[in-house]
Amino acid sequence: MNVIVLVSDALRASNLGCYGYDKDTSPHIDTIAKRGIRFSNAFSTSNSTDASFTTIFTGKYPASHGIRHHGSKVTETEKSYTTNLTFLPQILHENGYVTIGIDWLGKWHKWGYDYCGGVPNHIYNNKKADSGGEVHKNKAFKLFSSDLKKRLQSFSLIRSRCNWYYSLPPYARACVRKLVQFQDKTLQRSLFGRKSRPIATDSTALTDLAIEYIREYAGKKNFFLFVHYWDTHTPYTSPKSTVNDFLRRNHYPDRKLSPILEELSGKKSGHIIEKSVRGKTSKTIGKIMAHYDASIRYVDSNIGRLHRFLDEMNITDDTLVIVTANHGESLDEHDIFFNHHGLHDPQIQVPLIMSHPSINGGVVYDELVQHFDLVPTIIEMAGIDDIDIHFDGKSLMSLIHGGQWNRRYIFAEETLLQQKRVIRDNNYKYIKALNNDMCLYCKKYHSKGDEFFNVQTDPYELNNIIDDDIKHKEYRDELDQYINTLSKPEEGRQVTFDDEKEINEQLEALGYL
Repeated sequence: MNVIVLVSDALRASNLGCYGYDKDTSPHIDTIAKRGIRFSNAFSTSNSTDASFTTIFTGKYPASHGIRHHGSKVTETEKSYTTNLTFLPQILHENGYVTIGIDWLGKWHKWGYDYCGGVPNHIYNNKKADSGGEVHKNKAFKLFSSDLKKRLQSFSLIRSRCNWYYSLPPYARACVRKLVQFQDKTLQRSLFGRKSRPIATDSTALTDLAIEYIREYAGKKNFFLFVHYWDTHTPYTSPKSTVNDFLRRNHYPDRKLSPILEELSGKKSGHIIEKSVRGKTSKTIGKIMAHYDASIRYVDSNIGRLHRFLDEMNITDDTLVIVTANHGESLDEHDIFFNHHGLHDPQIQVPLIMSHPSINGGVVYDELVQHFDLVPTIIEMAGIDDIDIHFDGKSLMSLIHGGQWNRRYIFAEETLLQQKRVIRDNNYKYIKALNNDMCLYCKKYHSKGDEFFNVQTDPYELNNIIDDDIKHKEYRDELDQYINTLSKPEEGRQVTFDDEKEINEQLEALGYL
């Protein structure tokens, strides 16, 4: 069985048609959901990328695997925890799979892959260390001269300050991608010895690369393919024609953007908004929302293209396809604009769709599920049963096959910009503030103290009833008990990552850090 995991960064479930959205953002994902199964109450365990992806590929909650921060905020101790973790690509690699990761997050996220970021990955096992405790440096990830790299970086990533690339017609964008590939294959090879393809953030380029790998291994060897789509992350990139189509067909809020920018002037969140509107002349938040919807449609078109290619290669019946997001996104809820800090549902409720012939299609499961359920599910479906690893999640196959699913709550946490934890069931939601600090991005309080919501009568979490309902104490105790029962991460050897500086620079360009 082949396994394909498609993750669209910062994709909130509520903006997909199969989750009830009234704008035509996701026709291909909706089709996969009809062909397969959909989980209506799927949640991430964190609202930051490093923590979330570590959960997705280890089956552990952040407090258990130890990665609770992101980017340059990840501590040396947290990095050491990764050396004691086992990741899904490693498990599959050891069981005969060709493992392919199409992403540029690097660091521990590349462990276990035969190919990562479009290049051969010579370090696929994090146990290989020299006497000094450092992981051997992967030369394929060493970029050429830093000065030249900085000049070419925005071009290589196809992410222009004025979004000129996405204003081009399709044939012109294709020419640009070919030119980028040419300079990557020839200029960098001749001057710096790097034999690779560009690591782009355009979902079309990523899907092109994914299709190349599928064509190479289809029918020859089982493969695991992970694709990380970035278009749905700020600055919400997609062809200009797609954005115009959404603006023409749909109504969006006309709330003015300028007062928001004035309020957030000089703050990190204001900087992120300015990045998201660069070259877009957005005067209202509605226009940025249209860009977000258009970016979903753009990713959706490429997911559809990849899925059709499985049919063309006659391997659909032997391929598990999973579509999800690492976390959600707040567009304007709770005065959090175009970012994903906070633990309200827009930031942590994610799509989760699975398709495989062994799964009865067209079924929607309303039970509470989380990202840490994916690894045990994939392992069971792949027929791997000799794994001596503890997972905080459990295989979804017991639910799919009609067994009991006794999970009462979901849990998530935020440690990057605010210090909070959340427990939620289908009736209530309790958010615990671990300190009294304001949001580091917005330099203000989105809420003070703990919060308690009745999500049945108040699904948008507008009315904090913590002072009116003592029931929140039950949820507080359940949350504390859950955290206390988790296994604690084990500190390992000190580890360095040759690509960390470059990765953090790219994350900063996207508004992180």
